[in-house]
Amino acid sequence: MLEIKKEQLKDFGIIITIVFVILGIHFNTNRFLIIAIVIAFFTILFPSIFYPFTYVWFRFSKFLGKLNSQIILAIIFFLVITPVGIFRRILGKDTLRLKDFKKGTDSVMIQRNHTYSSSDLEHLF
Repeated sequence: MLEIKKEQLKDFGIIITIVFVILGIHFNTNRFLIIAIVIAFFTILFPSIFYPFTYVWFRFSKFLGKLNSQIILAIIFFLVITPVGIFRRILGKDTLRLKDFKKGTDSVMIQRNHTYSSSDLEHLF
């Protein structure tokens, strides 16, 4: 369940007030300004009246947050990762040694003969 606090209700009322003020200025009409004054009045005195609108708005924003993150990650994958992979295959690069792994004959781990010292732990990267 989505928990909405009184401050969030006031914030929502203030934002709606600002939207109607901007609409009133843009369209040069007093109707939007009167609506903005009424909404500001209710925001100050009765912010709980905005609960259903705030609830819907927050649910919508959560949905958009999930949707946008998936869309952005898909775009990054198809526009960055996939072309790099295709380009590396064209060049014949196999840094993961996948061909050796698919053969199953030998380990793909790289043997490294190195004696570790304290300086290795001080400068890891």
